[in-house]
Amino acid sequence: MKLTHEQISDVAAAYECWLRFRALAAEVPSLAYGASYQGRAVLSGAFGQADLESGEPADVARTGYRVASITKTFTATLVMQLVEQGKVR
Repeated sequence: MKLTHEQISDVAAAYECWLRFRALAAEVPSLAYGASYQGRAVLSGAFGQADLESGEPADVARTGYRVASITKTFTATLVMQLVEQGKVR
């Protein structure tokens, strides 16, 4: 499915709005996000405070986040996609 630049912009804006709403509802202090389409970054940003004491704003390039062991989920998903494609047995 090929999307136009306008469609990509609309989806990106809606996604960013949804992320902000969910983060505020969950009282998340900060969030960094990104999305790509056909290998190109179409959305990236951060909002909230990286440091609650100093009030330093979150920055997509400088704010580090601990993601625990979520990489296992991504790895398992990618391996299963390769199995579905017949590239791994």
